[in-house]
Amino acid sequence: MADLPPPLGALRFEEVRRERRRNGEQCQIDRRAVYARPVSPGSLLLPPALLPFEAVLSEPAGLLERCSGSLSLRGEGDPPLMRCSRCKVARYASAAAQRRDWKGRGAAGGPAAAAIGLHSRECAALRAFAEAHDGGVPPASIRLAARVFWKQAALLEEDDEKAAEGKGRRGDAEEGGGDRSSLWWSSPKAVATLRHHFPTLPDDRKVAIAATAAAARSFMFAALTDDEKGRARAEAEAEEGEGEGGAGSSPRPPPPPATRLSQLLLPPPRRLAELLSALACNAHALSDASQGTLESYGVGLFPAAAMLNHSCWPSAAVVFRPDAGGAAGAAGVAAGAAAAGGAAAGGG
Repeated sequence: MADLPPPLGALRFEEVRRERRRNGEQCQIDRRAVYARPVSPGSLLLPPALLPFEAVLSEPAGLLERCSGSLSLRGEGDPPLMRCSRCKVARYASAAAQRRDWKGRGAAGGPAAAAIGLHSRECAALRAFAEAHDGGVPPASIRLAARVFWKQAALLEEDDEKAAEGKGRRGDAEEGGGDRSSLWWSSPKAVATLRHHFPTLPDDRKVAIAATAAAARSFMFAALTDDEKGRARAEAEAEEGEGEGGAGSSPRPPPPPATRLSQLLLPPPRRLAELLSALACNAHALSDASQGTLESYGVGLFPAAAMLNHSCWPSAAVVFRPDAGGAAGAAGVAAGAAAAGGAAAGGG
């Protein structure tokens, strides 16, 4: 049996082996969330401080009315949001929120937030996209895919630094203890558990995702520095040279996997396509029921909530609040029953 994600809140995760036909191929559905204990109606199944691994605001309402750092709505009487002077897309409720989103570490929200500023890269990509598309903003799916990958890269680099210092990696037994389960769910391991089903998709769907992946890779390439772009080209040449050579020639060995730029900041097209496919299956729309509407203002990736399978007769509802994400139980269910989610504010 494959390694399973650690329990979280009132949920644990198990492997089940069921096979069905999809597009003429066998597709295995092998993981699900189940209740670890009896729960009562209205109980929170996931920790209320469990924030998205990453999230982005949609255009136009989300980007115009909400802080890109905290996702919070500008309240009546609050000062106008401050717009990033470079990309002119991101807006912030405060200078502190802007600093955190630019290059921040450990923002408020606990270890599950795993806050790592990404706008320092995103800003350059947004500027390049606007110049090429008459001031336009890329779709939320592309921006979310880029931020998820950039965050994974930043966390992996951070883990490598800790490992070099003899400290544990995120989600392992870290110095000072802490909530290991929440740390695991905020680590790249959690994203890696998500299923993408790309090989079983219809051909026309694969073509559409591949086109989006190409656009996302172009968007991410614009975020690289000149030095990083040179390294990316050199690595591409080294990869093309693998296996070549003849008399009197020997190909250059490729860089070690841990230092390959493509594995950190510029993923291969196939890997981007798989991530986009995984986001299509696992990301949640964000909406605010307190505003009296279920209209989406963004999209976020909650790896733990994504483990809830959809059901037309759900036993739980996925609810998102900018200050606290989590899944709230909608019905009392005995321990061990499958936890299935239905559409709700911020979920589906």
